[in-house]
Amino acid sequence: INLVQNKMFHGLPCEDPIDHLDEFDRLCNLSRVNGVSEDAIKLRLFPLSLGEKAHQWEKNLPHNSITTWNDCKKAFLAKFFSTGMTAK
Repeated sequence: INLVQNKMFHGLPCEDPIDHLDEFDRLCNLSRVNGVSEDAIKLRLFPLSLGEKAHQWEKNLPHNSITTWNDCKKAFLAKFFSTGMTAK
């Protein structure tokens, strides 16, 4: 949990949401919990990786609107990825 919280995404224009998702995936893949799906772990930990504006966005999502990690990534990028961002 500390590793995730140390790499927070705040929703600032200078932050790259794709980099955040990549780093979050990398951190979550460092450990496994028997009997718990990868999706469940990521969905539970992802809010802990968000600060300020991004946390408010997540809190305001309709209840049960995000049920898979893929849904979460799509919604996150739809909100925070700007078409003006350049590919690295």
